[in-house]
Amino acid sequence: MKPPLIFFQACGFSLVIGGMLVLFDSERVLLSKLISTGQLSNLPHPLLYYIALGLSLVGLILAATGILGCWASCMHNYYMLTFCATYAIAWAWPNCIGLGLDVVDLIKTLQRNYGTSGQEQFTAAVDLAQTMFNCCGIESANEYDTSLWRLQSLGPSLAVPLTCCKLENVNQSMAYLNPEPINSGLCQALEKNRHEGYRHTLVRKFFLILLYY
Repeated sequence: MKPPLIFFQACGFSLVIGGMLVLFDSERVLLSKLISTGQLSNLPHPLLYYIALGLSLVGLILAATGILGCWASCMHNYYMLTFCATYAIAWAWPNCIGLGLDVVDLIKTLQRNYGTSGQEQFTAAVDLAQTMFNCCGIESANEYDTSLWRLQSLGPSLAVPLTCCKLENVNQSMAYLNPEPINSGLCQALEKNRHEGYRHTLVRKFFLILLYY
């Protein structure tokens, strides 16, 4: 077998395996919902889900190309294929890792979508991030004061989501879906001297942490 064919088979199988590993990393896939902007935020599934499927599909194509030995017949299209692949990666990469994020847009998205009907996946992604990174909101808990979730009383009478509280079950894998605050009453207190120690108050821009997670 010619070396180029072996190379394409190896690349193909590597992409398939990589794509499947990403698909099975449910927490990372869910968190990618937070870095989807513009029209990408309207996708039914998180962005990383489609990226993983795309990688697997490209991997299958490359592997099949290597196995069938038909790459030689496509060599005249090599430069065009290379250009297209490079262009696609250059466009998608900043969006995939969140480099194109705008903090103001992300805050508005949080205030518009958190806890609202049809945005259960986004809500779960925010809750997961707040639980994992011990933060509350994008820049501060004050963002929830003017959110639809708070203004329209879409949730229980809470000042902040329960995942903003310090949790007893924080070490459980699904704590963000069933948060158990150490002291819910003090966590929801509006006065800082009362909720301090029971609510996450550190400024942690979790959308930046996502870049390195």
